[in-house]
Amino acid sequence: MPKKETYNKTKNIPLHPKFVNWLCDHFQTDNASEAIRKGIHGFLTKSSYSKRMDDFALHQIILTVEERTTIKKYSIRITDDMDKAIKAYATNDTGFNTVTVMLANYLYFSSAAQAPSTPAKASSLPAPGKFEPDYSMKLLPLAGSKWSPVMQDAIKKIFDSSGKRWQTSIDAFVGALGIFSNFKVADHEVINDIDLRKVNLYRAIRDYMYILLEKMLSKPVDKDTFEQCKSLLNNGAHLSDAEVNLDAAACFLFTTLLSVRNTGHTFSEKALSTYRKNMDAIALLNERMKDTEIYGRYALELIEEYMKSEDSIFIIDPPYIDTNVYKSSIKIDVKYDDEQKEFGYKEHKQLAKLLRRTHKEYGNDFIYFCRITAPHKFRSKPDKDKHDRHMEGRIDDLYWGYGYYYIDVLYDEEDNTTERIITSFYFSGAQPYGNGRGQN
Repeated sequence: MPKKETYNKTKNIPLHPKFVNWLCDHFQTDNASEAIRKGIHGFLTKSSYSKRMDDFALHQIILTVEERTTIKKYSIRITDDMDKAIKAYATNDTGFNTVTVMLANYLYFSSAAQAPSTPAKASSLPAPGKFEPDYSMKLLPLAGSKWSPVMQDAIKKIFDSSGKRWQTSIDAFVGALGIFSNFKVADHEVINDIDLRKVNLYRAIRDYMYILLEKMLSKPVDKDTFEQCKSLLNNGAHLSDAEVNLDAAACFLFTTLLSVRNTGHTFSEKALSTYRKNMDAIALLNERMKDTEIYGRYALELIEEYMKSEDSIFIIDPPYIDTNVYKSSIKIDVKYDDEQKEFGYKEHKQLAKLLRRTHKEYGNDFIYFCRITAPHKFRSKPDKDKHDRHMEGRIDDLYWGYGYYYIDVLYDEEDNTTERIITSFYFSGAQPYGNGRGQN
């Protein structure tokens, strides 16, 4: 006679009622506890399932964030072995409990629930207006910066129509200065980047402009000098958040401006024609950076330090989720670990928690930039819409329902790449980003 399972543990699990209804229908039972157990068994016993422990499947079967945030606690009885199996799949990479992820995978990949075929459409800003950013200050033409006309126009409309000005601005991921160069929204400005190559260059521009210019303009503009500079940066340049290395600053700028795609890796003769012209930006940035505090800190650490400051805005343009193009080349302070080069979904969740807290507890504002379409590696795939839905869902799960505002900007019409800008303050054309979490 087969041994009967002993349900000697009781667990209270927060789940989406829609999940439970689907499971009850699928297994033809009115007993929610039984249906949940069978769903977990289904996940554990099907090797053909994805079994990816993130929110991908959830974002395919429950499109609206209102439904995703509406949860109910279900009391289920399970065995010791099932409890151990659930714990074995537990991960820190998901914002939902492990059982939710298991059931979402089971429902989606078993076709127990059918996902909608198309994602929900979001609102958009009007086409770019007449605003022209000051490209004369564009020094580093780097990927992912906010120097594009469509983004500059959107940012200007947001700041201008908000009617707000702050005492302090903290640009925690300043990157190529695309926002800082064209928008002064506070009397006291702080800029930061974990990449010490950029921080070292910006401090050199602010404090030693003429020495830097002399070093730049005295270098022979050829491949041999390029390779010498690259070698210094890779092998001999000491960089820290405490001092300026002028030779390293000159070499970083030299290799960036004279390389293919401005990556600093391969010398480009095509860049020779524009090299001298780029030098004009140094004097303009020197004037712009006066009295600006410049740091080379881990962004989450800096935000936590400034979160209690009064009348502040946090300008947040982090690496996009699922984008790892930056980590291989950046230089960080020795006090940080290589892990802090990473800025994945786990870090985005920590970031969202800090921004929500500084707004709620201390009355500070933020403007946050993200991408709600999947990375380019998915753009040509037939299931591209599913990956887009997953990307948008992860952003929604972090910021929806706290009384914020947003706008979507079509960044690239050719591949339909869309940026989302989320703010804690109202601006003209803003859409409410949910007024309350739907949890019960």
